[in-house]
Amino acid sequence: MKYLVLTLVRQLSASCVALLLLLPCLAFGQGQLNPPSSTFTYPSERALNGSGNPVPSMKTLMHIDAGEHIPSRDPLKPNLDGSLGYYNLTSPGRYYLTENLDKQIVVASDNVTIDLGGFEIRYTGAGPGPTAISTVSILGTRNRLKVINGRIRGAWNLGIEAGYDCVVDSVDISDQITYGIKLGSSAVINGCTVHGPWVMGSGGAGPHSGIYGHDCSIITRCVVRGIAGIGILGQNNSRISDCVSCSNAGCGIVAGDSASLQGCVASSNGVTGIDVSSGNAILNCTSERNGGAGTRTRSGSSLSNCTSRYNSGEGFLAEANNVMDQAYTMNACTYINCLAQNNMTDGFKTTLDSSYTHCNATANGNQPPAPIGGGAAPPAVGNGFNLNDGCHIISCVASRNFDNGIKATSFCRIEANTVQNNGVYGINIPNVTNMVTRNLLHGNVTAPISVAPGGGVAGTAAAVAGDPNVNYNL
Repeated sequence: MKYLVLTLVRQLSASCVALLLLLPCLAFGQGQLNPPSSTFTYPSERALNGSGNPVPSMKTLMHIDAGEHIPSRDPLKPNLDGSLGYYNLTSPGRYYLTENLDKQIVVASDNVTIDLGGFEIRYTGAGPGPTAISTVSILGTRNRLKVINGRIRGAWNLGIEAGYDCVVDSVDISDQITYGIKLGSSAVINGCTVHGPWVMGSGGAGPHSGIYGHDCSIITRCVVRGIAGIGILGQNNSRISDCVSCSNAGCGIVAGDSASLQGCVASSNGVTGIDVSSGNAILNCTSERNGGAGTRTRSGSSLSNCTSRYNSGEGFLAEANNVMDQAYTMNACTYINCLAQNNMTDGFKTTLDSSYTHCNATANGNQPPAPIGGGAAPPAVGNGFNLNDGCHIISCVASRNFDNGIKATSFCRIEANTVQNNGVYGINIPNVTNMVTRNLLHGNVTAPISVAPGGGVAGTAAAVAGDPNVNYNL
């Protein structure tokens, strides 16, 4: 029985193969496809019938992707074909590029979306050009513009300028003369790159910025470089996150009052790395190798998990804001888990009430050279912490700074810190109105603590039995 089944299977397989070989012979040829005759009339759009309606199963580009294309081939729309010397968008709606442009776009309506479609607007003229995309005219400023997905190149005076409630997303701008992106309040600027023509050492900072958002704006995931002014500027109540600002003539990142910065980097800028006004919250930001202070804050700001290294000024500088309300002027600043390292002057410096918790100031300051004509070199400069009246510093580290580890004026509480191997004093408190308790000191060159007679120091040598507030010098 088994052999019978195998024989039947072999016979069926052979029959199937023969049938497959025979199929091409049974197929009917289609014949040659002749081209249309010379009298064939092509319609203006082959997807349309004689009445101008889509034929079955066919749709025009307007049905699939509604909007006006730039440049337009419609003779009834000269404002969109470039014949005016620019493209004039006079109606709300969506516009999209179908090729690269070399003329500016003027937006004369609110509620316009421009999809660059991966194309670019390039300035090819001599000298500074106008604004590449602008809603600003003598008739006023238009609002609610959205520009996405493309590039702006060349010596335009300004890349994109518009009013409030505007969005710029995924746009790459380079070689503009002043602002790359300048928007009014409630702007959203996301995923953009702005690269100016400025190079280090080529001149001072101008009044403009690479990216500018007025009050209540969001600036996120942007990179700005080579601006002859400020890199990124967000005004009051703005949010700046995950941005990088490098090698600009002015400050790297600037914010107004009550703004929020998170995850930003400011490096190799000509002035301050991060410079903010009052009441700001700064989290997980880094400032490195800037020409002034790494991070400069004013009254009532808080910083957490921030790093400032190799800056020409202070690592972190807190100052009073110059406002009429004096109570607001002197609001304290707060630092938590921040690192100041290898800055040319103080690691942390404050001119108002501030608190420091779990912060680290290491190897800040420098030794100025001796005078050219001879003589002794000036004293070293740069404290780990340089504190004003009414500060509190607890559980911090001040190590290997050129001057003092911690220097305070009056009414400061200096508690449970590690202070070692600093170039002058570990803790320098020339006023009797400070409290210094439970600190660990070691290897400070001149003395562990310098204090005025009668100052509030619990002790500087070995532990005193039963005294929980004693300072240790080991």
